[in-house]
Amino acid sequence: MTGAGAITGAATVVSGGNATYTGGKVCLEDIQSDGNLTLLNMVNTGPTLSSYGFLVDQVFSNGASYTGSSNLTPAPLNWTSTTARNPDFVSMGAVRKGVQYSLGFDTSTVSANAGSFPTANQFPADNFGINAILGLEANTCGTQRRFTTAPTSVDIAFPDYDTTAFTYDAVTGTFAWTVLGNSALDAISISTMFNATPNVEWNLRTQPTETVMVLPDLPPQVQSWFDRGNFVNADAAIIIQNILPLEGFDAVNNALGTGSGVTEFGFDGFDFCSSQLTNLAGGGGTGGGGAGGAVTFSGASASSLPSSAYNPPLGVLFGAGGLNISVTWTDANGTILMFTFDPINASNAGLVSVTTAGGAATWLSTTGPVPGAVVSPNSLTLTNVQLVGSGGALTLNGTLPY
Repeated sequence: MTGAGAITGAATVVSGGNATYTGGKVCLEDIQSDGNLTLLNMVNTGPTLSSYGFLVDQVFSNGASYTGSSNLTPAPLNWTSTTARNPDFVSMGAVRKGVQYSLGFDTSTVSANAGSFPTANQFPADNFGINAILGLEANTCGTQRRFTTAPTSVDIAFPDYDTTAFTYDAVTGTFAWTVLGNSALDAISISTMFNATPNVEWNLRTQPTETVMVLPDLPPQVQSWFDRGNFVNADAAIIIQNILPLEGFDAVNNALGTGSGVTEFGFDGFDFCSSQLTNLAGGGGTGGGGAGGAVTFSGASASSLPSSAYNPPLGVLFGAGGLNISVTWTDANGTILMFTFDPINASNAGLVSVTTAGGAATWLSTTGPVPGAVVSPNSLTLTNVQLVGSGGALTLNGTLPY
């Protein structure tokens, strides 16, 4: 079962067979605009989607039981990268009556310029989205395009944005940056986090031609929430954006302004690149200046990895399937992509995967929600998370703040 939030429960699923779901949890974001429930059942053989099925527009009631088949055969989605930047992750999502679903994904394509993966293409969606993600160590880039019917092949073209410097002066509250590239862009956003009770996030948007931003003073009633001494260095990011079919900063600001209820993913296309701070001037603040925590690997197949522990840079992405966290990092021993997919019980990740450079080896969780993989607003915590794949079992432990 997949969905934007969560429908989980006891189920026995076999490829080409039936699934009965009872005792599940339903989040508000799983309920359609008409008040009904659509269930998507996807069956994997290893890490690969082997069959699927769905029940549409079911009446939702407490204690209800739903039985549906999983006898539909997935169709391949073929993709090709048309720029020098190749994706680390490609997925297909969908929206039906206001609810988001994931229909398939490909994590075996690290640094490849073409690939293919099976999708639940017959799912009756209002629209479909193809998402591609590229991690550039301290930078992350993404591109999404929307379709009215499920595509069978797509071209992926990442923007050529790059940030050579993104700094913050804690004394003056000033951000400064340098952006390179020739791709179209509509706006630049600065995302910040401050330690408070609870932590508070402050996102600011400015013209694409600007290179400096000073944090403005706020009314006394809320200024204490954003004490400059409580600025969290590790959570600061610059996001360079282009949204289709919008043209220019004013159009973006009007469409995404306060109270609009619209996100970037509600448009025909969305390109972005984000970067963490490259250095910190003036002292002050908290956090690691961009440090992304640590993950250790153990188990029968841990020797297949370049190292037994990694300290990745930060990388948080939001895709058509809901909250997805993609972290790509490189050290002297190799490159790793870790991907977690949609929390499906409001806290535990629905899927966790690890892939080495070039897709040479892949490990995947076998149950969802994934025991021990807890997604919070500020971090991903992994406690004895068990994956299976290339060469046997793999166990993950650690915390990745974002």
